[in-house]
Amino acid sequence: MFNGKFDNDEKRYFKIRNSLLVTDRIEVISKFIKPKTIHEEIFEIGSGTGNLILELAIKYPNKNFVGMDPLKNYVKHCIQESKNRKIYNVAFINDRVENLDKYNQLNQKISTILTVDTLHHIEDLNIALTRISPISKRKTLWVIIEPNVHNLYIRLYHYLKSGEKNFHQEEFIKKASKNNWTLVTKKYFYLIPIKFRKFRILEIIEKKFKVPRFMAGSVLIVLERN
Repeated sequence: MFNGKFDNDEKRYFKIRNSLLVTDRIEVISKFIKPKTIHEEIFEIGSGTGNLILELAIKYPNKNFVGMDPLKNYVKHCIQESKNRKIYNVAFINDRVENLDKYNQLNQKISTILTVDTLHHIEDLNIALTRISPISKRKTLWVIIEPNVHNLYIRLYHYLKSGEKNFHQEEFIKKASKNNWTLVTKKYFYLIPIKFRKFRILEIIEKKFKVPRFMAGSVLIVLERN
């Protein structure tokens, strides 16, 4: 089980994810993408039904995108969506992050790695780190967005919900540092629940003030390869 009850329902999951959540995350991630640099390779691990990577590929037509996901039906959906929408700068791999060592063509090619709501689904983050590091190069950025374990509601939800588990951010950052990754920034966000984010005034308030750690829904972690 990789994505709870949605493992076999890619179309429903695509509709659920295709919301303001994607728009907000594109805004967050775009701060770490250089728009004028051409032919950069951007790799999303856990690309799911493609909501994020497809929109990024449209926004940055001068870059190449690769998405990886372990669910075959999700990858098939992504490929069909990219064809339907004539998005030609994106490709997809159907595999697990633990098998990244099979893809030598990616070694030291990736300029930006994205993992959005992915790491808390991976059983062994130590193995993931050893597989991810070879595809990166010096100055590669790794942009991570995960549910915030310091929010009590989030913590309990991921503890009790089938197919979910908590992501312990401080522990992960320590593990990453042992694999030559340095912390660039860490920020808490999503104070306002998604269903209320359509009210612009609430979004402005959220962005103006620092979101307390214990109230934030998500954490942004950006690492740089040494």
